[in-house]
Amino acid sequence: MSHKTQSGQAVMAALVVLLLIAIGVAVGLAWISRDRLGALMVPPAPTPTTMTEAASAPPPAPGVPAPSESRPSAESPPQAIPPTEAVRTRAAPPPPPTPSAVVPGNPVVARVGGRDIHRVEVLEFIEVLPPDVREGKSVLDLFPDALAEMVDGSVVDARVADSGVAQDPKVAERLEQAQARIARSVYLQQQVAARLTEDKLRAAYNAYAAQAPVVEEIRARHVLVPTLEEAQTIIQQLGAGRSFEALAIAHSVDPSGVRGGDLGYFAPEDVVPAFGQAARTLPVGAYTKEPVETQFGWHVIQVEDRRARAMPSFAALRPDIERALEREVLADLLKDWRAQADVRIYGINGPPPGEAMPGPASEPRPLAPVPLSGAADFLPYQQHGGGY
Repeated sequence: MSHKTQSGQAVMAALVVLLLIAIGVAVGLAWISRDRLGALMVPPAPTPTTMTEAASAPPPAPGVPAPSESRPSAESPPQAIPPTEAVRTRAAPPPPPTPSAVVPGNPVVARVGGRDIHRVEVLEFIEVLPPDVREGKSVLDLFPDALAEMVDGSVVDARVADSGVAQDPKVAERLEQAQARIARSVYLQQQVAARLTEDKLRAAYNAYAAQAPVVEEIRARHVLVPTLEEAQTIIQQLGAGRSFEALAIAHSVDPSGVRGGDLGYFAPEDVVPAFGQAARTLPVGAYTKEPVETQFGWHVIQVEDRRARAMPSFAALRPDIERALEREVLADLLKDWRAQADVRIYGINGPPPGEAMPGPASEPRPLAPVPLSGAADFLPYQQHGGGY
């Protein structure tokens, strides 16, 4: 073989190798591109129908690949979620916090300019909300609105500080009035508290216990049914020896039916009049021989026991006694202080003509005197009202 022939064969072999390499690279790039495309595409979420069909589909025959094992073909490429739906799915807000999701500590829950609002501040704000606002709501329910209100307050405070309105004479006048009211409130509370001794509270409790009327309580069961005929049937079955408790469990539409109709102890005046009157007249162990009608339906009642209501303990009544005595002590204090002061009360038109005023007339003060009926403004506990 000549030298030229050998050289030509070497060149041909090199070209074949290069061609094979090029084909391999092209195939590899095609697979890489397809894999990247598949990675970027989000397969559609399974629907209940498809999941049901998949669960009920028969197993594939031996040697036949399962649907999940087959590669996507060019005729049925995986479908991507539309961008808006994908964003909506991935950007969904987190669920509201649950008690177990609240981390301990006192983190910053909002920032208004350079002012940080901490969690404890919001919790303290929630504690002073009116009872009707907090009723039936947890702290987690109240937290968002309370925080929003505190943020609004901080925003307004920042603007107030920048405006210089604090130097306005009207603000100074309001501050003077508020300071006077706060001083009055603190002083009155101190004076009243000093006179509410333990002996005075005990004496008031004993006086109340001595004159408190005896309240009779009745323990009864009942069967409540919708119609008169059903109630009459219940009475007939009781006369035949059936158990009242069993009949209540079987027939009563009242929630107490699961307890055999047991209502516990109650005062006749604490229930609807027709029911209370019927229970009051029944002896212990007896049941009504005629059904009793109320707005709830027809009742058959059985009385099981009677007793006198126990007198509440001193500790239980103490808050009510304190509130009642506070009003009395305040009224006595104001009466004594008036007697010691030079007080002259005129009608709406002022003093009668010709009456000399003692001493120089004083300038009217911007804060009106507190009437006795307004004492609740200075004693917050007066707002509860009620007696014992």
